[in-house]
Amino acid sequence: MKNYKTVVAVVMIFCAFTANAQFKFGLAAGVNMNSWQGDVGSSVSAKTGFHGGFMAEFKLPVKLGIEADLLYSLKGTELSFASIKENQNLAYLDLPIVGKWYMFKIASLQLGVQYSQLLSATSAGTSIKDQFKAADFAYVAGVGVDVLKFHAALRYTASLTSISVDSQAEIKNGGFMLTAGFWLK
Repeated sequence: MKNYKTVVAVVMIFCAFTANAQFKFGLAAGVNMNSWQGDVGSSVSAKTGFHGGFMAEFKLPVKLGIEADLLYSLKGTELSFASIKENQNLAYLDLPIVGKWYMFKIASLQLGVQYSQLLSATSAGTSIKDQFKAADFAYVAGVGVDVLKFHAALRYTASLTSISVDSQAEIKNGGFMLTAGFWLK
């Protein structure tokens, strides 16, 4: 009987918190500045790409929220061998999930994880997808601003494991994402 009362009390407290919670969703797009870290074996420069897709947020009334995005994202790097420069283009479907702590009513600190599914990989027009793992796991840290229906975020993402299928090479994605979005609801 005592456990029953505890469960009922926990459910009532959870319902009270979520009754005032806000759910919203929208569209997002932005710019990536990405490069590889690790055993690349040549000079590496950052590559500019873009991302775009959907975002959703569940915001609690206690200055906390959870945001999940589904983004098509172009990443990669520019490798330099002697005087030859070669772009490595990787396209991913990213799913970042971040916890948001609203320091002020409109500004938040963000921390979370990201799962990325590799869609394609090319170099000089040739597919190199077989040289990379199908999935990438990363951590995400950043800041965001939500003013009325406008959303903006600056995040840093970095792979937790190597993206190379070669067990001897330790190559990781890393870079910044600048996102602008619009909340539809």
